[in-house]
Amino acid sequence: MKIKKNILSVFLIAAFLLTGCASKVNDKDNTIEDQTNEAETEPESGNELDASLEGLTKDEYKNLQITAEFKEQSSFLPGSTIPLEVTIKNNGDKSIAYTVGSGSFETPQALMLTIDGLQPILAKDHLGAATLDIRTSELMPGESIQHTMHIRAIEQNENFANYTYDKWEASEEYIGDTTWENLQAEHSDLTAAQAGEYTGTVYFLYYINDEEEVNPTLNATGYTACNFAVDIAK
Repeated sequence: MKIKKNILSVFLIAAFLLTGCASKVNDKDNTIEDQTNEAETEPESGNELDASLEGLTKDEYKNLQITAEFKEQSSFLPGSTIPLEVTIKNNGDKSIAYTVGSGSFETPQALMLTIDGLQPILAKDHLGAATLDIRTSELMPGESIQHTMHIRAIEQNENFANYTYDKWEASEEYIGDTTWENLQAEHSDLTAAQAGEYTGTVYFLYYINDEEEVNPTLNATGYTACNFAVDIAK
């Protein structure tokens, strides 16, 4: 079974290494596809997140706007699951391209989240098996995308990614949907977060597309980020 790490990065930006693959281009999405084998993906550790950002220019495209908001409420109970809605909008006049990853993914690998003191949760669509393809997508001028990321109001635990995969593989139950009472009964090493305010950051990696077609093998050259704060009630 794969090695799971602690910090979420729904959200690998490293490309799958493929050989002998044909390129198939759509109007909005590019996909390298020829192999139908399945493989499982792994989240990045903090060091790998730093490595993903190394050499990239922050706000290279200054007209790319990113926001992270809690739509339903502003305060959450210890142990609960926290949905964070991330919106990325292209306010400029150039096309932005980014890595989505496997054809089975909805949440882009280019979208990553870190938070001090709380536990990020892997995206549901990144669990299980994933096809060995590389899909990129394009954000045209005036367009926006939205994705919901999830955080658990518990202390960070090095085994949490293992528990997330195991639960999905056993019953296709998303660990973010499990009640805190049941989750704690299953894993006694998980500890509810202390009351207080916690801060995190969402990152979005991209490149400015100056070509007629999106190049699915081109690495990101820039990133944008926004900070957010979440309150855990007593």
